Amino acid sequence: MRRSTAAAARNGSTAPPPAPRDQPTLADILKALGEGDRLRLFRLFVTTNAEICVCELVDALRMPQYQVSRHLKVLKDADLLSVRRKGTWAYYSAHRAAGSTSSALADLVADSEDDEIFAADAARLSKRFSLRVGDRCVVGFAEAQESTEQECRDGCG
Repeated sequence: MRRSTAAAARNGSTAPPPAPRDQPTLADILKALGEGDRLRLFRLFVTTNAEICVCELVDALRMPQYQVSRHLKVLKDADLLSVRRKGTWAYYSAHRAAGSTSSALADLVADSEDDEIFAADAARLSKRFSLRVGDRCVVGFAEAQESTEQECRDGCG
């Protein structure tokens, strides 16, 4: 049976309580990148070197918004991404502190060999960036809106 910290102190134990972690460990960072969709997301950030809105990522990756947001939270908690809010928009970017583990991993991921899936993601994101006004997202979920309108035209007739 485990003794509580208070009980250990009463019995003369000198072991300090565990310190709260300010920074994620290497294991936390690698675990965050160990999931394929999160690696796809992170790779888009490090290759574009731009702030990207959640709705732009939804369109580029063709994933539901809740799933993209969940993956972004994991990457942010691992200190791989930074977020900036402007009104209702949330813009994420790669967090590249000089000499940090995240910066070294960003370089490694950016230099990795392209594959068909990443090439398609990058092409859709580039197309989505062309809809920006003043380097900012103003459209919302463009492909989701377009596909819904197309389905209505096809099926609502």
